[in-house]
Amino acid sequence: MVTIVSAVKRSEIVVALAGTPNVGKSAIFHQITGADVIVSNYPGTTVELMEGRVKHGDYDIRVIDLPGVYSLGAVSQDELVARRAILEQEPDVIVNIVDASNLERSLFLTLQLMELGRPMLVVMNMYDVALARGLHPSAAELSKKLGLPVITTVATRGENVARAFDEAVKIAAARVRPGKVLSLSRDTERAIKVLAGEIAKYLGKVPFGLPARTVAIKLLEGDEHLIKAVADLPGSERVLMRARRLAREIAAKYGEPSAYRIARERHGIAAMISREVTETVPAKLKWSHRLDNITSTVRTGVPIMVAIFAGLILLLIYVGGFLEGLLVNGWEILVSPALSGFFNGLGDLGRILDIGINQGIIGILAVMIPYILVFFLVFALLEDIGYLPRMAFVM
Repeated sequence: MVTIVSAVKRSEIVVALAGTPNVGKSAIFHQITGADVIVSNYPGTTVELMEGRVKHGDYDIRVIDLPGVYSLGAVSQDELVARRAILEQEPDVIVNIVDASNLERSLFLTLQLMELGRPMLVVMNMYDVALARGLHPSAAELSKKLGLPVITTVATRGENVARAFDEAVKIAAARVRPGKVLSLSRDTERAIKVLAGEIAKYLGKVPFGLPARTVAIKLLEGDEHLIKAVADLPGSERVLMRARRLAREIAAKYGEPSAYRIARERHGIAAMISREVTETVPAKLKWSHRLDNITSTVRTGVPIMVAIFAGLILLLIYVGGFLEGLLVNGWEILVSPALSGFFNGLGDLGRILDIGINQGIIGILAVMIPYILVFFLVFALLEDIGYLPRMAFVM
């Protein structure tokens, strides 16, 4: 179920891209905005935000790339900036980018974004990586579980990015808000319901226009940012006192702070949803992955390593020996006689020069070039093809 409020009448739409680190958020941002990007620090912080503008139909779209965070707990500066940008800049739609190959980790943030009650679109990126690992997450099933539209993308190839952007603009224009509530445990929900009732009863307004349920959860978590915002409102003393009492009751029941308990329950919901929407099949490994497995496991990697060392020694013996004979014989036949004849005409000094130069070059041709050069060429080849790290792993 979704909630539709009055459609956007202004010509500008603000789109916020949110997600955990390394989910391809920046790739999608650049696919949408191209080179027209502004990088600046968020006011009062040293955290950078990227912002781009693009024209889409009748709308001027402002796209904000939020810092990659694992939660909205406002513990780190990145988390605080991501949440402040959503609450203070009030984007018309949040595009939550999740990692299709690691849904459980990404959905922990998704659940918190849903609690904010803002229009949302979930983009399941890196779908190709998931398929390569034998994971088949269903966008349709995930959409049912979350009550939100879900689109799969492969940002590195630009697949479905334009479709996701079109959908985000439609959601923003229609102001479609999440209508589904994913409940926590019975005891936690009871505390949330009681506190949300207190908030609705005693606070004249809710900070940042958030749902009373969301504010209740944040107060139970001891969120300092929201506590300060509530403390400035009339009637806040009773609400904050009730929040502290309920948080103590949760901590006493479960033997851990209420913030930890709520986080644990969110992780449980994320894990459950991830399992239910993902089908696991045997992965069809590429030949490069198969070769990687063969060379980096002890059972097969050690014999391969021994064989390569033996091959290297044989290569040095036969190829190095061949090059040694070729170079030394060539020097002794073509160059050495003339050079020795020249040095012999110089007397004792010439004999010293003959030993130092003529014989020294023969030594170089006999050892350094045929053996050391061949060794380092083979060594460089093994490094370029990526075998040396695997050999080190086996050792």
